[in-house]
Amino acid sequence: MIFGTVFLINFRSYLVCSMYEEAATLASSIVRQLKGSNISDNNEAFDENELFDMLESAGMVFVQALNQLGR
Repeated sequence: MIFGTVFLINFRSYLVCSMYEEAATLASSIVRQLKGSNISDNNEAFDENELFDMLESAGMVFVQALNQLGR
């Protein structure tokens, strides 16, 4: 699950550095890419649980970033 791990690290880095706009933008982009699609990276298909975990993580980061931005 390299795809999800890389983005989770980016999410955390943005939040820790108080880069909330960047975190929200990245999370929104990931949710749009994952929503209703069959994502594969280097022909590696993700199972439903991995996709759900990535969507959940991106959604939580999005909400937290928007909260910090006062939106």
